[in-house]
Amino acid sequence: MTATYSLTKAELNADFIESIKKTFKTNRITILVEEELDETEMILADAERLKRLDKSIAQLRAGNVVKIDLDKILIENGL
Repeated sequence: MTATYSLTKAELNADFIESIKKTFKTNRITILVEEELDETEMILADAERLKRLDKSIAQLRAGNVVKIDLDKILIENGL
């Protein structure tokens, strides 16, 4: 059996551990802990993503943008 839990550090308490013990009946289980980053943290942690973001912001400030009419595109494509 496999289960995925996503919780905050505050939610990781004795009650949570007990619920895992009740859910999994075997003596051995594997617990994998991953730290989740929000979107901003992911961008800031990746130099290439940060570089692309900086470039996009510079293009926006310079007025170098492409405007599209989404409704027109949808209509043209029968959507």
